[in-house]
Amino acid sequence: MIESTLFELIVKNLYLLIEDFIQEMEDLLIELFAGNIAGWSLVTTGMPLDLMKTKLQLNRDLSVEYFRRELESHGGFFRTFYRGASSMYLFIGVATALEFTVFETFL
Repeated sequence: MIESTLFELIVKNLYLLIEDFIQEMEDLLIELFAGNIAGWSLVTTGMPLDLMKTKLQLNRDLSVEYFRRELESHGGFFRTFYRGASSMYLFIGVATALEFTVFETFL
C-alpha cells in the first residue's frame, strides 16, 4: 500500500515536471520566432533607407535621377536596395531572436 502510493506520487511529480518543461520549450520557441520576425522586419524596412542615407552622405549632388539610373543599371528595386541582404537576414534574425529570448527568460 505504501509502495504504490509512493510510486504514484513519484509518477505524478515526474509528469508535472515534464509538463512544465514542455511549456517552457514552447515559450522559448515562440520567443525565438518572434525575435526572428522582428529582425527580418528591421532589415526589410531599414536596408533601403540606410543605403539611401549612405549614398547621400557620400555624394552631395544626388537627385531622383541618380536613383533612377541606379535602379536601371542594377536591374530593379530589389537588386539595387537589397543586394547582400541574405547575410543581414541571417545575422539580424539570429541576433534578435537570442536577444528576445534572453530578455524574456532572465529579465
